[in-house]
Amino acid sequence: MELLYRQRDNLGIPVYAWCVMENHYHLVLENRNGRMSEFMKRVNGSFGQYFRYKTKSCGVVFQGRFKSLLIQDDRYLIQVIRYVLRNPVKAGIVTRMESYRWSSARFYFSRIREKSPDIRFVEQLFSSREQLLADSVEAVDEPTVIATRMGPYVGDESFSRQAVQQADRRTEAWSDEAGRRNDGYFQPVYVAENEFKHCFGVHPKDIDCRKVIGKRMRGEWLVWLRERCGLTYREVSQMGLFADLELSSLGAVYRNTLKRRERE
Repeated sequence: MELLYRQRDNLGIPVYAWCVMENHYHLVLENRNGRMSEFMKRVNGSFGQYFRYKTKSCGVVFQGRFKSLLIQDDRYLIQVIRYVLRNPVKAGIVTRMESYRWSSARFYFSRIREKSPDIRFVEQLFSSREQLLADSVEAVDEPTVIATRMGPYVGDESFSRQAVQQADRRTEAWSDEAGRRNDGYFQPVYVAENEFKHCFGVHPKDIDCRKVIGKRMRGEWLVWLRERCGLTYREVSQMGLFADLELSSLGAVYRNTLKRRERE
């Protein structure tokens, strides 16, 4: 839990609910800044090292890549949180979910004076502690996961149509608003630009690469274009901010930015 909280604060990834079971764990988080993969890599990697040290063992602790699902809106977010928190009850470990030590259930509507914004956000989804805790005695169906070529999600059919429309928005040449058919839930560049400005305080079009901080921001923007927008290096090289860089050097800029994040 220390590792989870540390990376939550370091990377700015809100964690709304969590539940640690014997051989797996569940997280309900918001990929607010596109760094979820890095978040999971740090948490699992650090815990893997800790586990091998404590048990004097070797080998892989977490097998394969983590499984992630999109959640359409607050209606389905409530459903997922209820399901995650009820895991120990369903497994017969406890009779009430707030009794389980290794989940976030006991923190909601508690008397803790200084609550994290994540906990307060979840409290706003439920009208009272009684409403939240009632779900520990009532059966909670497993959320229905809808699989599409865009990836799995928890929601209704309308959300699937929206995602497919986003994937098919390009029919001709590439543009900032375009996307590829295999780009999953990647965003248009103009959407990522606004989120980047909110996160870093500067719009990508205003980055001044004559300064050191500007070059660092350009590297961060490159990572966003790759991970949030799904652009290739060739597509990135066509953007004005990267006009002075060789196509072959973009990979090094990307990797160096990720390494700097790790150090920080």
